[in-house]
Amino acid sequence: MCFVFKYKNKRVSARLYGFLCNPSYKNPGFQLFIPVRLADKRSNETDITILDRIARLSREESVVACVRTYNGF
Repeated sequence: MCFVFKYKNKRVSARLYGFLCNPSYKNPGFQLFIPVRLADKRSNETDITILDRIARLSREESVVACVRTYNGF
């Protein structure tokens, strides 16, 4: 459920790392993207270390509970 969005800003390549979660018990099909980290793109390969951290973060119940509380779901 981790995602990496690649883009260029004034010729500088960057990546936005994040994950999808479902903060709504009422709407199981709803997916919310949670951005976690913005990083400069230094190579062609995605940084697996960052993705591993984001994957762990996406499974933490405290994070999911915070998203549900903040968004009123």
